[in-house]
Amino acid sequence: MKNQYISRLRKAIPVVLVLGLFTSVFVGVPNAFAASYSVTYNGNGQTGGTPPSDPGAYASGNTVNVLGQNGLYKTGYTFGGWSMPTGMGPQVISSFTILTDTTLTAVWNLATFSVTYSGNGNTGGSVPIDNASYSFGTTVTVAGQNGLTRTGYTFGGWSYSGGLAPSVVTSFSIQTNTTLTAVWNASATLTVTYRDDGKTSGAAPIDPNTYSSGATVTVLGAGTLVKAGYSFGGWTDCVINHLYGATFTILGNTVVCPVWTINPYAVHYLATGSTYGTPPSDPNSPYVSGATVTVLGAGTLLKTGYHFGGWKDADTHITTGPTFIILKVTDLDPVWIPDTYTVTYDGNCSNSCGAVPIDPTAYSPNSPVTVGAAPASNYPGFHFSGWALGGLAVYQPGQTFPITSNTVLTAVWVANVTYTVTYFPFQTTSGTPPVDILNPYSSGDVVFVLGAGTLLKTGYTFNGWSNCPAITTVGTSFVIHGDTTLCSLWIANPKFKVTYNGNGNTGGSVPNPTVGSGSATLASNSGSLVKSGSTFGGWNTKANGLGVPYAVGSSYNLMADVTLYAVWTPAQVIYRITYKGNGETGGSAPNPTTGAGSVLLATNSGNLVKSSNHIGGWNTKADGSGVTYLLGTSYNLIANVTVYALWLPNTYTITYDGNGATGGVVPNPTVGSGSVTLAYNSGALVKSGNSYANWNTAADGSGTTYVVGSTYSLIADVTLYAVWVPKTFTVTYNGNGFTGGSAPIDPTGYLSGGTVVVSGPNTLVKTGFTFGGWALGGLVIYAPGQTFSITSDVTLTAVWNPNIIYTITYNGNGFSSGAVPSPTVGSGLVTLATNSGSLIKSGFTFGGWNTAIDGSGTPYAVGSPYTLNANITLFATWFTGINSYTITYLGNGFTGGSVPSPTVGSGSVILALNSGSLVKTGAVYSGWNTKTDGSGIPYGVGSNYNLVDDITLYAVWIPIINVYTIIYSGNGYTGGSAPSPTVGSGSVTLATNIGSLSKSGYTFGGWNTTAGGTGTPYAVGSNYTLLADITLYAVWSPINIIYTITYTGNTNTGGVAPHATAGLGSVTLATNSGPLVKSGSTFGGWNTSAGGTGTPYTVGSNYTLLADVTLYAMWSGGTTVYSVTYAGNGNTGGLVPTPTVGIGSVTLASNGGLLVRSGYVFGGWNLKADGSGTSYPASGNYNLIANVTMYAIWSPFTSFTITYLGNSNTSGSVPAPTIGSGLVKLAENTGGLSRTGYTFGGWNTKANRSGTSYLVGTTYDLTSNITLYAIFIGVQIVETPPDLIANGKIDVTAPPKKIALNQIVPVHQKFITVLPSNAIGFELYENGKFIARGTTNSYDLQQIVGPKDLVKVQAVGKDGLKSTQTPVTLSKDPISLANINFNTDSYKFIGPATKILDQVAAVIIQHGYTKLEIWGYVDTQGSKASWIVLSKNRALAVKNYMTKKLKGTGVTIKNAGRAQTQAVGNNNTAAGRALNRRVEIRVS
Repeated sequence: MKNQYISRLRKAIPVVLVLGLFTSVFVGVPNAFAASYSVTYNGNGQTGGTPPSDPGAYASGNTVNVLGQNGLYKTGYTFGGWSMPTGMGPQVISSFTILTDTTLTAVWNLATFSVTYSGNGNTGGSVPIDNASYSFGTTVTVAGQNGLTRTGYTFGGWSYSGGLAPSVVTSFSIQTNTTLTAVWNASATLTVTYRDDGKTSGAAPIDPNTYSSGATVTVLGAGTLVKAGYSFGGWTDCVINHLYGATFTILGNTVVCPVWTINPYAVHYLATGSTYGTPPSDPNSPYVSGATVTVLGAGTLLKTGYHFGGWKDADTHITTGPTFIILKVTDLDPVWIPDTYTVTYDGNCSNSCGAVPIDPTAYSPNSPVTVGAAPASNYPGFHFSGWALGGLAVYQPGQTFPITSNTVLTAVWVANVTYTVTYFPFQTTSGTPPVDILNPYSSGDVVFVLGAGTLLKTGYTFNGWSNCPAITTVGTSFVIHGDTTLCSLWIANPKFKVTYNGNGNTGGSVPNPTVGSGSATLASNSGSLVKSGSTFGGWNTKANGLGVPYAVGSSYNLMADVTLYAVWTPAQVIYRITYKGNGETGGSAPNPTTGAGSVLLATNSGNLVKSSNHIGGWNTKADGSGVTYLLGTSYNLIANVTVYALWLPNTYTITYDGNGATGGVVPNPTVGSGSVTLAYNSGALVKSGNSYANWNTAADGSGTTYVVGSTYSLIADVTLYAVWVPKTFTVTYNGNGFTGGSAPIDPTGYLSGGTVVVSGPNTLVKTGFTFGGWALGGLVIYAPGQTFSITSDVTLTAVWNPNIIYTITYNGNGFSSGAVPSPTVGSGLVTLATNSGSLIKSGFTFGGWNTAIDGSGTPYAVGSPYTLNANITLFATWFTGINSYTITYLGNGFTGGSVPSPTVGSGSVILALNSGSLVKTGAVYSGWNTKTDGSGIPYGVGSNYNLVDDITLYAVWIPIINVYTIIYSGNGYTGGSAPSPTVGSGSVTLATNIGSLSKSGYTFGGWNTTAGGTGTPYAVGSNYTLLADITLYAVWSPINIIYTITYTGNTNTGGVAPHATAGLGSVTLATNSGPLVKSGSTFGGWNTSAGGTGTPYTVGSNYTLLADVTLYAMWSGGTTVYSVTYAGNGNTGGLVPTPTVGIGSVTLASNGGLLVRSGYVFGGWNLKADGSGTSYPASGNYNLIANVTMYAIWSPFTSFTITYLGNSNTSGSVPAPTIGSGLVKLAENTGGLSRTGYTFGGWNTKANRSGTSYLVGTTYDLTSNITLYAIFIGVQIVETPPDLIANGKIDVTAPPKKIALNQIVPVHQKFITVLPSNAIGFELYENGKFIARGTTNSYDLQQIVGPKDLVKVQAVGKDGLKSTQTPVTLSKDPISLANINFNTDSYKFIGPATKILDQVAAVIIQHGYTKLEIWGYVDTQGSKASWIVLSKNRALAVKNYMTKKLKGTGVTIKNAGRAQTQAVGNNNTAAGRALNRRVEIRVS
């Protein structure tokens, strides 16, 4: 609009100019362009104010800014601005271009007004709402009450002031926005009710008055209300605990509640009955009633001949516990218990000498003790020599000594003399007796009796050994107590006959029968038997040649009549084996071998040699890729063949020597050729007073030094010696609670045995004590300048002797009420007591303390310092008259409000309320206290106070405590669980490793604020200031044990295997750096099994190295195979099975590694970790067509029951049910179940034996309730059929099953057989020697039988006839020969372990065992992470010993750590844990 106006004005300018020009000419005025213009403002009917005035004189064309309202108003209107006329009507403007004098006119807009209603404190209903807009002067009709109410009032209408005094109106003329206010008239109907909350007796006061709203109410007293242990402190409003004063303004019916202030009570510790010393003083005393008091110790109190036993109430004589609830002023007397001493007996024999005496007597000091009997049995190799007391005196049983302290008597063992066992060939024909390689023995040793050696006696069978003269056998073992000579025993052989049968001969004659017993020589073909087209080949027990064959002239064990048949073999073609040296550098190939069928290959009779190699046998191919045969072994010759010498590279050995080590084991020898890696200190070798450094070629370190794990060129056998560096030790001084100065510092590093000169106290001081020297281990105190010999790091602790303590006793000196203060106890400068007990004397004022009762001595003000150097009594000083005293109130760190005015008076006064509304950020106000830190006497606001002296009271603030959380992270753990969060504020205690967190290859080391361990570390159980939420991470330290990966070419035809990889945890597998090659095959990586059935790995891949392992080269060229990898899926123990490798249908692994998970039961395998995939049973079938991972299935632990039934037993009782889940042990026949005519044979899942059978004591996977039935095997005796008697023998219709082996020492072997129905028993032979006979189907041999021993059995008929001997199949189960035990956390075996191992080695060699497995075990002490390492080291220690003993025998030895599996003892007892710290040896 403004722009339109200006545009039109510009168009008019030429006209104006022309008109002006003409006018100017017309009137004759010169300077026509010098005119100025004014602006005038028109109020346009205003009813108040004055229009603005513009004094300006504007030139034409100037811009004018329009002025404001200037207070101008018009009743009923609102100001809308200023307008100027235009051709289009008035326009409101803020500026314009002036061309002439101009009048601006006020613009007025008609006003409207609103009406609002105010309830003015209404307590019910709602105010009316008027939504109308009213013009000025309009009459407004006032609304009604609209249901509005106010408790205690009646509605009086609506009030309107209108600029006048307020008045109630029903209508009015509106002239502005108006608020109408409700008018309320007070009702005199309000009441005050007093409640009796918390009382123990009495009644609250009653106010009979009624009040109008706004009236003043006078607050009543407590009435007769009483609350035990509390003082009445006034009345509150029961809601927000607002405390009322003497009066208050009532605005509605009011209920008030009593305020109770807890009374304070003191605790005094007395010295009743003590000999000397002072009792403790409780710094927290006095306590509020009902508070929990923590009882203190004895202070320095002592009583000769007694020991402190706690405190008892001096009034009730009831002994307190560690805490009690205080309900009164309490005096406590010490409890003194007469000293008594105990006697304990230590067998000093690692639990191998039987029970020791137990003395339950509690002895008084210096009373006589009668020494107990000797241990129940002797320590092997020693005899008992008495009981030692402290290494100073040895007492015999029955002697006495006076006891002066708790005493341990230790058994003294004296080594026995040694004895030998000699075997004498009594009444023998030929041969030599055996020699016992374990001679000599100690008294009490168990001697295992040997066999016959090579002794023979014509016509007799060896029957064991006896104490000479030969009468009765000593059995298989005996306990030796002196030199022993054993004589051979013989039993006469019965006479039997061997009849020879020509078996279809066409010429010649059979030999005469062979008659004898035992070993006999079979006849030759002395009668020149012939058979057309055949060649005579010896004798056989059957005509068809399917019996036992015997060569002519061979030995035969003649134990029954027998017929031997001539063996005829068709004439055969003769073939040739030709031998080639195959690159030999010396010697000559053997002559050809000729023959047919089974022949022996040649030995290296021509002494073939090849540089840097040794001969390893013969091979059908020159490159070694054919079939390999050992020298001199059997070969089935069915065609001419050429065999080639098989050359194997020479290898050398590095032997490691501990060089004086006092613990640990040396590493296994390094075997190889050329560049090899030297061993780490894998056996943790240690030497007292030294640290392990590296290896050296000389024991004295003068040779060449090599670092562990470095490369060595191995071209000859060599021994490397451990290099030891002497340790140094430090001395640290501990100030032990000093209060000033600093402890001395000794920077010296001392060698073991070095002399230490003890330092002085330096500047150390401790208030109230005198320095008394330095204590070493609490046993020896050294004065400055004394010396001692150091053998380990030492801490010397300052000894402080307490100063003499004196007492100030306060006397009330005629006081009439109150209590004297407690005595002041101390030495030196102390502070005198205040009038804390509010002493009062009628008509007098308390004035401090004086050394004289009449005030003539030295006066002291309360709280003043005093030098206390003797016991003294101070008397209250009293002045005549009553003074006025002041209570000053301090806000004590308040952040808002103001403190109350001081309370002035004397005697009983009322403490101030929090009238100034004191506040403190982060805290809540809680009354007054006589000390700033709240440790003084507390008082409630408005409570009574006995004012007898000026005092300052401090506001008590209770912090608003925020609660924070510490979350614990396992930080890569592989077992156990993290502790529960710690919740609190301020000082808290950090969690221990209560969930047994573990991480493979690592040791738990506490907590850290960062996962990487770069933050702040904290020990478990340490204090931590908790001011915010935080996560603490488990700290893991690598276990410093090194393992080795050995690589083998696995039938390679060229190249060399990579060097071994050594390390721990994640390592990188070797590439084919050799490179290994194999004719016709391609290298495909590594595998844990030579046959490719183990876990496959690609070259250069990562491998977690936690044990020594051998990896075999994989060669492809055949069928692709796949792997099933098994995952424990949260297991907390056990080992996952090795992968299953194959293609197509494979059998999944069982839980052979005894996987366990706390609170769960193993249930098979699943293709997904969460169990949502396909499930498969352990040992079930699986179609393997791709690599796959199977996860262990875990079901929450549920307890199941095995119930045992006797199944028609005729006597005995069934065992108790077996209750558990997962792998459990089946019950033995503990109740002696039996059934007439039958033998007990174990358990079966069905009564008729059609289910699954189990031997007693075997492991069973318990996953549901089950009933097992006793197995009874029938014993049948049937008369021998006539046709078998006619043949002179009894056939064995079923061969013996096996020889079962019990895992005990010495080994007992149970022989089990199934006899024919016409047999009544059996006879058992070992190497042709009769060793046992029995009448049932089993027999406990009580001796060891091994693979080298030929064991046979023959049935015996009712009429005495016997069957032929049938070979026995030996069990494939391993035999446990010995348990070797260890001390806690040690892998150095203890006791007679080496003798046991020597016996084991002798048994292995004698009986021909070829495989040895050594399994190490631990108890449950220490962390789980260390179990596998310690058990492996124990097995390794025994392996190293047995390797030396069995060197050259060809026995293969494996070792493994089994941690805490298969416990044989109770881990909750010391004896049980000792049994579990063992190594088991199994042979097969």
